[in-house]
Amino acid sequence: MDFLALFLVIFSAIFHAWWNFLAKGSQHKIAFLWLVTCASVALYTPFALFFIRHLGSADSRGWLFSFISAVLHFLYVILLGKSYEYGELSLVYPLARSAPLFVPFLAVPLLGEQLSLIGILGIILVMLGCYILHTESFSLVNLLEPIRSMKGVASRFAISTALVISFYSVNDKIGLRYMDPFYFLWTSSLMRIIMMVPYMLITPGWKVIREEWRINTKEVLISGALIFFAYFLVLVAMKTSKISYIVSVRQMSIIFAVLLGIIVLKERYGAIRLPASLVITSGVVLIGLA
Repeated sequence: MDFLALFLVIFSAIFHAWWNFLAKGSQHKIAFLWLVTCASVALYTPFALFFIRHLGSADSRGWLFSFISAVLHFLYVILLGKSYEYGELSLVYPLARSAPLFVPFLAVPLLGEQLSLIGILGIILVMLGCYILHTESFSLVNLLEPIRSMKGVASRFAISTALVISFYSVNDKIGLRYMDPFYFLWTSSLMRIIMMVPYMLITPGWKVIREEWRINTKEVLISGALIFFAYFLVLVAMKTSKISYIVSVRQMSIIFAVLLGIIVLKERYGAIRLPASLVITSGVVLIGLA
């Protein structure tokens, strides 16, 4: 993985943790995330118009993968929003970002990437970190606690989010063969806004959406700028590096999110969740380096 790609992905990880921190503090999570997508498209439309004018139309296959990305990100928004409704940032975020656990199983048949012994070790570390994340203390008494905790609503939504992330990561990697990264992201985001309108009008409803905008206007605009730019950096890095590297290094955001949850939000079990997050991060880095 070259230095530029590494630099872009680390910065993306910081931005990603920041906007997730803002999302956790919102009133209605799904309404907030939808407004953030609307803000991101609006903020970056002038740049999109420039790309349309100077790059011309994209390959039809690019539009197909952009549409699939929109559908998968639709599911991502719903699942992530539900995760934050039921769980704390320092619990949900590391689980939701454990996508490298699934990516190799998609990348092998679809992209021809191969698993090595180091990669398998990384997968084991991710699984171990997710397990430790659900304990309340390092004691034999709590050894079976994670098995019970995994049945929790927040954990199920967070793990489902990770699975969706793995699917859209592979899809987007393929889509970049046919469309410029910026244009791919902007068109996918626009399609996601449109296809979510019926859902948003029914659940949570226009009244809730307006109230969320009124309360968190600044946070929506900041997150809109961050969420687009963060993933744009990832897409640029994907053009030159393997997806296993990109998705893994991006999980450095786990550390930033857990620190925000523990230090700023005063969430519980920091003595457990920080070491568990370090184990997960170690695992995903090994997967990337495999």
